[in-house]
Amino acid sequence: MQKRRSGWQPLRVMLVLVMLGLTACSRADTVTEVVIVVNEAAYAPVLLEVPAGEAVKLTLNNTDVREHQLGIREIALMTTSGGMHNMAGMSDDMAGMDDLQLHIVAGANAQTVLAFTPTKPDQYEFFCPLPGHTERGTLVVKQSS
Repeated sequence: MQKRRSGWQPLRVMLVLVMLGLTACSRADTVTEVVIVVNEAAYAPVLLEVPAGEAVKLTLNNTDVREHQLGIREIALMTTSGGMHNMAGMSDDMAGMDDLQLHIVAGANAQTVLAFTPTKPDQYEFFCPLPGHTERGTLVVKQSS
């Protein structure tokens, strides 16, 4: 008696490939959300950890009555979007800020969101670039697993 070949084999292979593709897509769509609260002269938290190669949604929540910013001079990035809020309320003193690769501005009692994808594991200092502001912290970009 001859065994009959089923037409299901190619379909099974195709289903496995689709499932693998969906798993890969869900990993690529992962977003790490972090919030930094700034008031007077401090960020909280001052240490952030995010995975390399995955999207990050950073919210700068300013609870102070004056504008605050967050900048990183050198960071390996794949994409960025957002980062500016309430342009009319921004400080007139923007000198020295054009060398920032990552920059987010939050007006008084406001919050702003910046989306970016860090590509290189390392430690990056972040700080408020406004004259007289002393807030600082560290962004640790870890190798993703």
